[in-house]
Amino acid sequence: MISAFEEAKVRIRASGRVGVVNFSSNPIDYYTNQIPITARDSISGLIAPNPSTGYPGAFFVQSAGNHKTDACYRSFNDHLPSDGAMVIGAMDNNGQPVQPLNDDNGFNQGGTIFSFPEPGSNFGACVDAWAPGKKIKSTWNDGSNPTGDGTSFAAPHIAGAAAYLIETNPSLQTPAAVENAVRAHMVYNGASDLSNLAVGAVNLDGTGHVARPTVEFKIGYAPSDPAPAPIDVYSDASFLLRYDSVGAQSCDLYGYVNGNLWYYVLNFQPSYNWGFVQLNPDHYRWEVSCRSVNGTINTASASVTVAAIPPAPSAGFSVNGMAVANGATMSFTYPQSFSLAYDSTNTTLCNLYAYRAATGGFLGYWYSIDNFYPSFNWGMVTLDPGNYRWYIDCMNANFPDRPHATSMLNITVL
Repeated sequence: MISAFEEAKVRIRASGRVGVVNFSSNPIDYYTNQIPITARDSISGLIAPNPSTGYPGAFFVQSAGNHKTDACYRSFNDHLPSDGAMVIGAMDNNGQPVQPLNDDNGFNQGGTIFSFPEPGSNFGACVDAWAPGKKIKSTWNDGSNPTGDGTSFAAPHIAGAAAYLIETNPSLQTPAAVENAVRAHMVYNGASDLSNLAVGAVNLDGTGHVARPTVEFKIGYAPSDPAPAPIDVYSDASFLLRYDSVGAQSCDLYGYVNGNLWYYVLNFQPSYNWGFVQLNPDHYRWEVSCRSVNGTINTASASVTVAAIPPAPSAGFSVNGMAVANGATMSFTYPQSFSLAYDSTNTTLCNLYAYRAATGGFLGYWYSIDNFYPSFNWGMVTLDPGNYRWYIDCMNANFPDRPHATSMLNITVL
């Protein structure tokens, strides 16, 4: 890291003009729980906020970090307004700081390839500005143009703004001057971070945008972001249901059954957890409309279709026309013949497995047939002396996630 800073200094000195360095890392000394002194010293030498001769200095932009903690412990900046450095937090497309919702990590819930799940943006007095850092499109060498999450995607927005200001304003010749120019374009959107400090973004055209609440439902076990897809369950199953929000003061909650209003609660909580819910067969939908203190509104919804429990399958063997209990053992004397069959109800297919062994031996694989008939009759059977076992696993292919019916039969031929 320090070698990279030194290389940046070499290139900036050779260019003869102030540079912009974007640093997407948050080193920490685990003995002091702060950014290491060696890193701070190296960054200070890289910046040189108000250089006198020779080295033009660098405007330093650092990601705040994705640990949902105080950025002062994981970043260089001490929040001085003209130190030539700015630390950048990540906000979502509603203008809210990225943080966990519904106990899911705030970053990378969409399976993107650029980052891994992390709690949310660092925050606090050492964050100088906020920029988009969730689901940010980024070029990639296979042309797929996927998205990425994290303060590492927020910081380059500010670095780019600084570079543009340097290009268009030749009077910006020191890191301190560049920082002041960037700060001059700061706008506040009405949102607050977890330390209750105002969220300010940099917008070069001066346009202000008012934040609206971020609202997400969670239904079942899938992540709440992206928005949960409708789920299907049976009436004997329970499912997780909850919603959560960032920046909301209150929410109006509506429940529907088959499109008809079921219940509603106005001015309800900005988050609520039903826990595990079990319902009768019908189609259900929940909606929340959440308001911020500034009056902006955002909504979220979740739905589930609850189906009636399908008839339970059953399966069993019969010998000589008589049903036998599951796991029964029967004996015959060679060359005595017997009829063998199995049958099942509320099924569409069975998997059949057979095992055999010579007298006194261990059972071994004999044959198997997958996706076989739901009932089958071998007719009259004559077997050599030994031990035999048949096992069936029967199911209804129309309900593959429902319990199967199984049965086993043991026969010894003496």
